[in-house]
Amino acid sequence: MKALSTTLVIVISAVVILVAALVVLTIFSQGTAPLASLVEARNFCRIQAAPICESTGQMPFTWSIPNVNYNGRMQSCGQIFGDKCTCEKASVSKPGEKQWKLSSGCA
Repeated sequence: MKALSTTLVIVISAVVILVAALVVLTIFSQGTAPLASLVEARNFCRIQAAPICESTGQMPFTWSIPNVNYNGRMQSCGQIFGDKCTCEKASVSKPGEKQWKLSSGCA
């Protein structure tokens, strides 16, 4: 019984520490995206946009919301890419292939 209670105390302590660390990181990082270089910011935006574009044919609704901390300023993915990155119709050769894709300006 003592081993079980000790294990339970350790698990609960670890969960509390992880939650506290998450709260501190969220407060001090000013959002979900960390301070990023341009490459990291573009990758974050591309990863966020690709599945939405492929499934809906549109850019994510968050595309114009400043949620990327780039060079100490919160910027939107639309500001980082400009008008170059869009969702375009893919040339589909077989049934079941993706109908939409990110444009080459997103590379």
